[in-house]
Amino acid sequence: FIVPGSSFIKRMIKRYRPRGIIGVGCLLEVKEGIEMSGQYNIIAMGVVNSTDGCVETSADWDQVFKTAILGISPEKIPKELKKYIE
Repeated sequence: FIVPGSSFIKRMIKRYRPRGIIGVGCLLEVKEGIEMSGQYNIIAMGVVNSTDGCVETSADWDQVFKTAILGISPEKIPKELKKYIE
């Protein structure tokens, strides 16, 4: 899911009960999201936007994909994401 902020994340956690979350945003939002995830005992990783601010930001998609495949066996990673294996 792509959500606009922490209040929405809380509703999503209660509804879907995820085991893990990758948060993408400004440094402050990522920090707060990781702390909130800890309160719900959810594993969280964060990727800070490559541009700062809350409007017209851009994500480092390479880093998002690298984060998404951390800890996954190489044979289970889709071929289009294999280029992100380090």
